[in-house]
Amino acid sequence: MMNLSHGGRLALIRSVLQATPLHLLQVIHPPKSVLITIERIFNGFFWGSYNGRKHIYWSSWAKAYFPMAEGGLGVRSLADYVQAFSMKLWWRFLGKSSLWSEYLHVCYYRNLHPTIVPYNRYHSSVWHRLCRIRDVAEPFIFWTLGEGSVSFWQDNWFGEKPLAQLLHRDNYTMEPVSYYRHEGNWNVPKILRIIPMPFAQTICQIPIAASQGDKIVWTGSSTGDFSTKSA
Repeated sequence: MMNLSHGGRLALIRSVLQATPLHLLQVIHPPKSVLITIERIFNGFFWGSYNGRKHIYWSSWAKAYFPMAEGGLGVRSLADYVQAFSMKLWWRFLGKSSLWSEYLHVCYYRNLHPTIVPYNRYHSSVWHRLCRIRDVAEPFIFWTLGEGSVSFWQDNWFGEKPLAQLLHRDNYTMEPVSYYRHEGNWNVPKILRIIPMPFAQTICQIPIAASQGDKIVWTGSSTGDFSTKSA
């Protein structure tokens, strides 16, 4: 190990040292101090420290996160992995019907949209993690309308942002998109009562596929599906 080149050390960091905690980081959100301590171990190993014997650190580990073309090592930080895994959790929470997401729905946001449920320190650690990442992840979430079960005001199916944000509405109701439809078409009179004309015209041009389910799209990916690389 003493005579291992920096290239060999970097390969071990990527394939072993950095890969080992990734499984845990998918299910826990450790304090920043823990991530910093782990990355100090990476840095010490890369520069050749072993058995308490220290070598000169010619660069901080933070510079390792830059691409090699910019003088870095092309290594991704553990904090970035934690954020990506948290986004993945939010994506799965919104887009897939599962027992754990239904449980969270009953416990924490039965009468509210999940993006506006107040943070409560007595809630579960999983819900805390979702609350911390939702504002970061939501700008990348878009809904392709089908049956119209998503929120008319709070979910982004319009194109830019949720209507509540675009129209600066605080006193909105919690109806789904389907509430503003009638016999397979948009209910224009009902929409015009609450939406300004330019926005209403755009809404009425959005196609309806009521026989299908609403589809969640990750705008950070060319395929529309979430991946940790795109987060």
